[in-house]
Amino acid sequence: MRRCEAGLAGGLVCVIGVLAPLAGAQTPLTLQRVAAGLTRPCFVAAPPGDTARLFIVEQRTGSTQPTTGRIRILNLATGIVQPTSAPFLSVGGLSAGSEQGLLGLAFHPRFNTPGDPNNGVFFVHYTTSPSPGNVTVARYRVSTSNPDLADPASADVILQYSRPASNHNAGWIAFGPEGYLYVASGDSGGGNDPGNDALDPSDLRGKILRIDVNSDQFPADANRDYAIPPNNPFAAGVGGAPEVWALGLRNPYRCSFDRLTGDLYIGDVGQDTREEISWQPAGDPLAAVGAPGYQGNRNYGWRCREGTVCNPAVSCSPCTNPAWIDPIYDYAHLTGPCGTGSGSVTGGYVYRGCAIPDLRGTYFFADYCTRRLFSLVNSAGVAGPVTDRTAELTAALPANTVANVASFGEDGRGELYVVRLADASFSANSGEVYRITAAAPYNFDCDGDGLPDPCEAVVCPGDLDCNGSVGANDLSVMLGAFGLSLGQPGFNARADIDRNRVVGANDLSTLLVNFGANCGP
Repeated sequence: MRRCEAGLAGGLVCVIGVLAPLAGAQTPLTLQRVAAGLTRPCFVAAPPGDTARLFIVEQRTGSTQPTTGRIRILNLATGIVQPTSAPFLSVGGLSAGSEQGLLGLAFHPRFNTPGDPNNGVFFVHYTTSPSPGNVTVARYRVSTSNPDLADPASADVILQYSRPASNHNAGWIAFGPEGYLYVASGDSGGGNDPGNDALDPSDLRGKILRIDVNSDQFPADANRDYAIPPNNPFAAGVGGAPEVWALGLRNPYRCSFDRLTGDLYIGDVGQDTREEISWQPAGDPLAAVGAPGYQGNRNYGWRCREGTVCNPAVSCSPCTNPAWIDPIYDYAHLTGPCGTGSGSVTGGYVYRGCAIPDLRGTYFFADYCTRRLFSLVNSAGVAGPVTDRTAELTAALPANTVANVASFGEDGRGELYVVRLADASFSANSGEVYRITAAAPYNFDCDGDGLPDPCEAVVCPGDLDCNGSVGANDLSVMLGAFGLSLGQPGFNARADIDRNRVVGANDLSTLLVNFGANCGP
């Protein structure tokens, strides 16, 4: 039986009997363009439970500061993006460097909970003008009269800190499964963290911060409108800043939570040698520090270590420390459009959608500089074979389709999207958003509502003729396709109930178990 369940972050997680990717060769993939003509899009997200809309963050509208960032809504059914003249939200007064502007978006877990104080509440992450400006996280509310518009008067700065340089502003914000807001911050900027901020637990830079936005522990401080989670590693302010959750990071620009397991993935952009993906297992997110579960105070070793190697540009004696956490995967820089020996990782997401079941549990990420897309499967902190997906995903698309991949994102069903900041020449309004999809999808839709049946709340396995019951005709169809695989003449997608691209014994067994069942409305 297929079903969709509430995930840890309030979204939909679809389960078909297994949680890991299915065995055997995976479904061939491609990219489907869903939005174009965008101005430097750098992130996409959807509110919890919202399967109709995708919110697109546009970093900035120009290179002269102060500039403006925008959030625009893509209607997933019509494919129409809000016009620039009437976006969901405009945020002005932003700095305009290449790594500055409007960088992140997070919806409160109770964003779609009528009557709750946080209904309609969301948060944005940006840098202020003049450069280098301040890194800012602000709270907003949706308009009471139009769900597709935010109320600009509701802006409330909840966290702000200064920057010594214009780069390494990180940008990712998201709610963890326990309901706290996580904020990724970059180091002191420049090269090799000259202020050594990342390893200083008392500094907010080069960290993952963790705050409770549901209360205010610092009412006299306009830039600290939050409380400290009691199990943060330095919650009492002893030994480090109470907001700090993890440290030793360079520029964790894009991170994500696995919406099923709650595991945290950190894509940390490297200096001149390595790019890295780090992983923090969830376990019990409310566990005390040091207890089984989330481990606060994890130190990833920058600036002494870059990935799994010693940073050759900094003298640290020693450059190893048993307390420093190695990434689950790192890779060396390669020659690419950014230059010789270049790289810039764009952290992604674990696929938990409905449309491609055998992809479930696969983590996708990219390299901005070398214009490549990758995937891996994480098994308890051990990264399985890393697959270069670039040729597969772009085979039917123009050259340089994945130039300047600034982010990945999820919609309300866990389907994954790739966000292209601009084309290879950075032409005006050349930003695009693509959905990762099956190259030859066979998502059947019995009720004609436009959604693949595997993504529906209830499906009747074995109803191959879509008449609302499992009977003799369905059995006949099954037997006629038995033993055939995808691409062979006579293959029937609906008969492939377990969707492993072969009509076999498991499919026949499922039909027989449901034989005689009435699955109509």
